[in-house]
Amino acid sequence: LPTPPPFELREATEGEVGRIKGDALRLAGHVAAARTAMTTPYIRGERDPQLLAAIGLLERAANDDGRARKFLEAAAQAKAARPRAYLELAKMRFAEAAAKPAETQARFSAEQTVAVLTPLFTARTQTPPLAEVYELIADTWTASDALPTLRHLAVLDEGVRLFPRRVPLVRKAAGLYARHGHAEQADALIALGLRVAEDEASRADFIALRDSPMGSGR
Repeated sequence: LPTPPPFELREATEGEVGRIKGDALRLAGHVAAARTAMTTPYIRGERDPQLLAAIGLLERAANDDGRARKFLEAAAQAKAARPRAYLELAKMRFAEAAAKPAETQARFSAEQTVAVLTPLFTARTQTPPLAEVYELIADTWTASDALPTLRHLAVLDEGVRLFPRRVPLVRKAAGLYARHGHAEQADALIALGLRVAEDEASRADFIALRDSPMGSGR
């Protein structure tokens, strides 16, 4: 085995200790103790991006969306490396846009679309990859008044390559390609969906799309 590169040990910061302990407590189901472990260093002035993301996710899981939004926005601003934090922030922005859509046919405006997609595209660059990120990208374009180009939709191909057996993702991508007139891409995804669908309802959905005016049966 090759010799590993040199590294230096250091004392963990108070924010790192709070985040690690808090995450462990959260996973064990001790939400109150997790909140104390994480917020204590925050109250003392720690603003580590990872700590902000962890607090935001904790509050999101506890259904305190007001506090969750505050910390997730701060984590995104500080460029935290935690894709789940960006996904949850995008979900909140999506819900906000859905509650107050643009006037045109009750769909997302271009500005609302960008607001949702921005954290999702940040999450794409981080590990681990999350199938939900690509599904929400598809949902956003479906709800948007803006017309995606083929280049915009190509990001869904990346998601399908990473998660080829994720039937909802394949179906959403196929539907978007078909809706916007990209028959070749839609047909390929429909064929994939028919191969990986594990139940008759899913297969019937892909068949219906294939035989619809938008699909290959037109």
